[in-house]
Amino acid sequence: MGFFTKKSSSRAAVVYDISDNSVAAAFVATDKKLPEIFWSRRYPVVVNKDHGHNSYTRALRRALEVLQRDVLKTGLPLLNRLGIETDSLTVKCVLSSGWHTADTITSRLHTGEAFIPGTHHIEKAQQQAHDDFVSRYGDAFYGDDPAHLSHRLLGIHGDGQPAMLSRKRPVEKLDVHMYISKAPQMVQQILESQLGQTFNRESIDYHSGYETVNDALMGADRSLRDFLVILPSRRKTDVLHTAGGTIRGISSSPLGEDFMIRTISKAFNRPVSDIRSRIELHRQQRHHPDSAQEMDIALSEISRRWTESVYESMRAASNGSLPQQAYLMLPATKTSIVFADFASRLLDKAPSLEVFLINQERFSDYVQNYNKSDHTLTVSVLGSCGY
Repeated sequence: MGFFTKKSSSRAAVVYDISDNSVAAAFVATDKKLPEIFWSRRYPVVVNKDHGHNSYTRALRRALEVLQRDVLKTGLPLLNRLGIETDSLTVKCVLSSGWHTADTITSRLHTGEAFIPGTHHIEKAQQQAHDDFVSRYGDAFYGDDPAHLSHRLLGIHGDGQPAMLSRKRPVEKLDVHMYISKAPQMVQQILESQLGQTFNRESIDYHSGYETVNDALMGADRSLRDFLVILPSRRKTDVLHTAGGTIRGISSSPLGEDFMIRTISKAFNRPVSDIRSRIELHRQQRHHPDSAQEMDIALSEISRRWTESVYESMRAASNGSLPQQAYLMLPATKTSIVFADFASRLLDKAPSLEVFLINQERFSDYVQNYNKSDHTLTVSVLGSCGY
């Protein structure tokens, strides 16, 4: 069993969508022309900040416990009525932002004299890239077991030019560009302790949320080649740049849903627990006119700051060469729709940019019973089970 590897589908799969806002599960028939979702549930991840640095992992464990009770009570009985044995299930866990980290890293091999690049040089540069990744992010992962790393070679350059081993051309510097992702060991332990009570632990297959949204989008539109994906979450907003079918750049803004909620809480001098309902009332135009004006002012300022920060992340992810298309995937929360309003302001900074909202309708032709799911869970199903 390894992190972020794809296995062949069995007759059915259970797909877990693990984000920092909520957790969800779906039972999916995978032996048909299209994946068919026949059961799903989602529960929020409620964080108690009093628990200190363990607050998020404790919240994840509690949310999974609630979700698993529903899986046992209503999901598995339905599975049994359909004649599908639990032992035949593939369990797919899609880890979104907050539960895994990914980056693109370039490592340079410089021996001090000209050499002809060979396989052993590439392997040495790849190991150096892994070491650089662990050095940069290791403290966040409760351990540095390299078996939990997933990697993809993105490119090889010798002295600044694309290198091919077959050419046997001497170089003085060899640059290896890699995509690497890793999940905290603590998260793996929580998932296996919760899901392993119901399913075979050896059947658990882990997937990066970055790669699943990328695969889901390209599966639905084979013409996609160069685009951005904007992923707001609880604690930040990630930006992915895909070119030629592969994630080539990743950058993050520190401004996410928590930033929005805290800023409005401070502006209204109201507890955080009260703000989500206020945002919903505002969108439904049910606020008192004075309160509505104050909310408009607060959201406008948040939008300005979020747009500036995310725009810089877009430029960083694409090395300053912005694609003409960007896709916005909102988290599965009631207040997240506000980010769609924010994203419209990106057009002020990049007039040629088209921003598309990732919703259920985008995938309606590729999954059966999509109405039994939500857009983020559908993306996890298509990205992990395939088309």
